[in-house]
Amino acid sequence: HHYDVIRSLEKCSILNKNIAVEGKGLYIEHASKLIEIKALSTEKKSYHGNSDN
Repeated sequence: HHYDVIRSLEKCSILNKNIAVEGKGLYIEHASKLIEIKALSTEKKSYHGNSDN
């Protein structure tokens, strides 16, 4: 969603290209961290689930 907003603003020339590229990079970095956190959380749940058996 955030990525689409930046692209839309970039198309309208409201943002300069460097700022838009930086914003996209930050969004991708943030999304990657969320995926990593979710993966770690899933691994932790699996580990604790297996130790109860």
